[in-house]
Amino acid sequence: MTKNRLIDDLISREVVLLWDIDGTLLSTNGIGLEHLTDAFYELTGKELHSNYQNNHGLTDYEIVLNCLSRNKNPDPQQISLANEVVEKYVQKYEKSNNLQQIRRFGTFNSSFFESLSNMGFLNRIVTGNCLSGAKLKLKQTNLISFFNLDESFFSNALDWNRDAIVKRAAKHFELSNAIIIGDTFRDYSVAKSNGLQSIILNWKHDSDVSSLVDSEYVRVFEEDNILNGDFLSYLINLIKRIE
Repeated sequence: MTKNRLIDDLISREVVLLWDIDGTLLSTNGIGLEHLTDAFYELTGKELHSNYQNNHGLTDYEIVLNCLSRNKNPDPQQISLANEVVEKYVQKYEKSNNLQQIRRFGTFNSSFFESLSNMGFLNRIVTGNCLSGAKLKLKQTNLISFFNLDESFFSNALDWNRDAIVKRAAKHFELSNAIIIGDTFRDYSVAKSNGLQSIILNWKHDSDVSSLVDSEYVRVFEEDNILNGDFLSYLINLIKRIE
């Protein structure tokens, strides 16, 4: 297949790339959890339990609700309180003096996303961030223009865990045309359970992610894979394989 025919085919397929935010597109260097901890304390008078300080792969709401409900199914009152905590957390974020600590990973610049768009890929967000928090981070890192947020999926008081968020996305898009791009083992497992392909970007050299082997559902990338063009090549080959 010639390059032009391949691009025409990709455009006609409308292949959707479902991007996670934290740890995948950008790093907040810990200030997000800091503001969430402060908001939680102000509204509950309690500290976030130390077991939940390691929030790798958890949504904003999960971090709060796991602590409020002690890992049981949360009740409506707890969900309402979690909503207040997340709203205050975003307000603190917006007023923060250290937003400059949020940085996108250098690979993801305008030419990278222009290449994806020119090849017919559609970029959307599937994240554990609430909508307002996601917008703040994407604006701060100049990434927001690359994504259609109207067809993206965020955590909220109803769909507060990652499984529910990905399930919504899987229902919205054709499974054969959607690929999750994340950075945690949980991104992989949730994608697989919903019949989605996944690509895991292992910037932090996480041992759980490193243990994944290339399979029907996942390919692990580290920074050198992105920089030398393997990522785009793999995307094209993946789409050809799952037709």
